[in-house]
Amino acid sequence: MARKKAKKKKPPLGSGERFRRVVKGILRNPKFKPRKPGQSREEAAKAIAASMGRKKYGAEKMARWAAAGRRRKLRAAQAYRRHAAKSLR
Repeated sequence: MARKKAKKKKPPLGSGERFRRVVKGILRNPKFKPRKPGQSREEAAKAIAASMGRKKYGAEKMARWAAAGRRRKLRAAQAYRRHAAKSLR
């Protein structure tokens, strides 16, 4: 009997890592190009990934995860500023 391949463990929901992987996969496709004029490939890929996420998980969960990501980003920036201010003293 053939051995089954071990599945890679997925990052936890809400961490943003799964979203980044989907965006990366979309950008890897050479045929992919944005439909809106003036929109970058990365912006368009993020829009598609967000649309896929809303379809799979619902708008409420996606909004909750996006808000958590913004808070995480803000806290990281504040911690960086505090650290930089301490090193200048």
